[in-house]
Amino acid sequence: MSVVPLGNDFEIMFTKTDLAHLLYDKSDKKIPMKQIDSMITEIFDAIYEELKKGNEVHIEGFGTIAVTKDMIQPLVRIRKKVNEKKK
Repeated sequence: MSVVPLGNDFEIMFTKTDLAHLLYDKSDKKIPMKQIDSMITEIFDAIYEELKKGNEVHIEGFGTIAVTKDMIQPLVRIRKKVNEKKK
């Protein structure tokens, strides 16, 4: 986790590993890290696919995630770069 200045405020940024460790600790280390990593990947992949289709994603108790039409292409380019690094 890192704290990044954002104007007069700060933004807390989590990496996928940060989220995995947080869930691992919350589960009292009962869920294997590999399974947690897989769950996080599946969740974000599902959100990404819906956003790519132009849909909004509403997560109860969290909020709504949406992109405008002009944001979709940059999102796809970012995703491709991430996927290319995995190879």
